[in-house]
Amino acid sequence: MLAIGGPALLTASAAGAAWLVLLVVARRTLTGPWAHHDARRAPTPP
Repeated sequence: MLAIGGPALLTASAAGAAWLVLLVVARRTLTGPWAHHDARRAPTPP
């Protein structure tokens, strides 16, 4: 069981991590490198 479950779990976690990184990179590319952080720190206009 472990001989099969080990590599399968490792592959699944690696695929999940790669998908998460890809999603973050895609979001930063679409919104710009500073837009995501400046939206929080910038004061809201009156």
